[in-house]
Amino acid sequence: MKVSLVGQSVIHDPILKHYGGRLSPLTQIISASDISFTNLETTIAGRHGGWPMIGSSMTPPTRAIFSPPAVLDDLRTMGFNALSMCNNHAFLLGPGGILSTIEEVQARGFLAAGIGASLTEAATPGRMEIAGRPVSLVAMDAGPLPATVYATDAQLPFYPARPGNNPMRVSPVIEVPDEQFAMLADMRRTLGHFDLRAQYIKSPADADGTVTLSAVIYPGAPTLKFRRGEACRAAFEVNQADLARNLAAIRAEKAAGSFVIVYVHHHIWDKVWEKTPSWMQSVSREFIDAGADIVVSHGVPVLHGVEIYKGKPIFYSLGNFIFQPFSDADIWLNNRIWLSVVATCNYDGEALERIDFVPIAVGGQESLRLNSYEDRNAPEIATGHYADATLGWLAELSAAFGSRIEVTGDRAVLVRTD
Repeated sequence: MKVSLVGQSVIHDPILKHYGGRLSPLTQIISASDISFTNLETTIAGRHGGWPMIGSSMTPPTRAIFSPPAVLDDLRTMGFNALSMCNNHAFLLGPGGILSTIEEVQARGFLAAGIGASLTEAATPGRMEIAGRPVSLVAMDAGPLPATVYATDAQLPFYPARPGNNPMRVSPVIEVPDEQFAMLADMRRTLGHFDLRAQYIKSPADADGTVTLSAVIYPGAPTLKFRRGEACRAAFEVNQADLARNLAAIRAEKAAGSFVIVYVHHHIWDKVWEKTPSWMQSVSREFIDAGADIVVSHGVPVLHGVEIYKGKPIFYSLGNFIFQPFSDADIWLNNRIWLSVVATCNYDGEALERIDFVPIAVGGQESLRLNSYEDRNAPEIATGHYADATLGWLAELSAAFGSRIEVTGDRAVLVRTD
């Protein structure tokens, strides 16, 4: 069996009509695999309607933030048959967009997961028989996103189910030395003397040994959470209920005999974009321990390294594949955003034999050379300097995880040695 995975597809306009020639070599690679996966980083506009839900203004944006169903036809024609639907773009048209995206994706027969009309539906793995074997996809979003983006089950008579993403929420916590922690605890104790604040501020220290400070005085306000540490630094905590729910889904799919792909979308990045957060490595290994055969992530728009853990691949970020952003910005001129790979996992039965890597220029090499946005709507296979740079970064970043990627010309391969 062959499984091809690419970066996220931020696709707002169909591309095959104008870029079919450029895409043809990539389409051949993607179509040759039994499973070909990308993250659908958009909302499909359909019969359920919706209204723009991005940014601080509720007025319509100047450029489209959603996509017509025809983009799904292009992805299908290119050979993709597996999609994650959960990400920070999934809720761009609100609940109506969630329902329309599900409907249009299902109508085209994709293996898909990650959003639903309720939490139960959003957390349900996608299932399909492919190449004569059952395949399951478990997809989740780690945020940070507003609570309204995440699906909930009905709690009648109070409120109905809410469509949205399957959550695996990750929250920041700031570690501080003892002296600063004591000062923060005293600050909250002092603030608690104000009648308006007292009902929202708890004891000087939470039961778990942390201090939580509310920025304002109304319930549900943004908070900062602090805990004791050796130095002042940012850390992250994974919501244990979310993690347990997703681990249970993985175990159940593996117990049923499925080949299990696990997907995580997040925007919790290090200040150095290419550095993988420690929490992401930790949960990825937990997913493998629970039965995942592949773990793949997107969110940060650049390549990260590849780890082989217990014989199973973890792709910490595959960056972008199709990238049609809402607006032009100087940040998009960073070439690392526009360089990625197609990763094809080759299996002999259950055993991973090797991973082949084909470098891609996300917006096309000519537009990268000219620093132009004019023609960056579709990717192409990278050659020369761009191929060397991409595969060199991938090999360097993967070496930090103990993975040896061998580069030969414009291609690379990771062969399992354990």
